[in-house]
Amino acid sequence: MLEKLKQAAVNLAALDLERVALQALRQNEQAVLDFNREQLQDSFDREGEPLGEYASIAYANMKGRITVDLKLTGDFYNAMYLKADEFSVLFDSRDEKTTELKAKYGEEIFGTDKVNTERVAQQIVLPEVSKAILENI
Repeated sequence: MLEKLKQAAVNLAALDLERVALQALRQNEQAVLDFNREQLQDSFDREGEPLGEYASIAYANMKGRITVDLKLTGDFYNAMYLKADEFSVLFDSRDEKTTELKAKYGEEIFGTDKVNTERVAQQIVLPEVSKAILENI
């Protein structure tokens, strides 16, 4: 019994939980990005700040909403990606409008707010970390 405990301690000490967490993020990239997309659709950035309202009433009427959501064709949302090789994790988009949108609305359009970061941790990262720990004891 004592030998099994010692081996479990050795296994756990060698377990790289940061690697496990980053791998969970990479494997669940679209789910993580969906949290970012939902924030944008609700017109908030990662700091919880509103993106604002459309200056053109005609454009707002065409969109059917007054608040900015950074979505018209869906290309910007569809080109979003996650780079999770290390912490801090990078959110970005390969869409041609990305530079313009960052300049106008700030880098804060990418990433999750506190509530969604907690959701990512609870729903995506924690289950994988728990699984890795259990497999190594």
